[in-house]
Amino acid sequence: MGGVGVIEPNEKLIDGYRVVMAGVEYVIPPLTIGQLKRLRQTIDRLAQARIAEGSVASLSDELFNDFSEIIREAMSRNYRGITIDDVQELLDLKNIQTVIAAVMGISGLVRSEKQPGETVAASQPSIGMPSTPTS
Repeated sequence: MGGVGVIEPNEKLIDGYRVVMAGVEYVIPPLTIGQLKRLRQTIDRLAQARIAEGSVASLSDELFNDFSEIIREAMSRNYRGITIDDVQELLDLKNIQTVIAAVMGISGLVRSEKQPGETVAASQPSIGMPSTPTS
């Protein structure tokens, strides 16, 4: 059924994490201040969920949607037409923790050892989810 169509990048990409999803490299920039303000309740809800490493498969639909919205917002800076459906087709149980940690880390919500512009392979072992946003 689903599948992701061609997600065209903007003419000029904003620097961010290079993440391979579904065999394609995407550049995910940090969230803007405006996006952070709009997503504050969503981010707080995820922090309160205290998601343990490896427990992503047991998340509620609401939390999956929350993850998808945060990632879509960040990706929309470089891929203007990206939709929630696109993001949910790109994410899988193997890459979701890596991708959300990259978005949260580059946006300054959690400390990250990766640097902007560094490729994050979605096939790497999961790095766990933050229990609370930090700077």
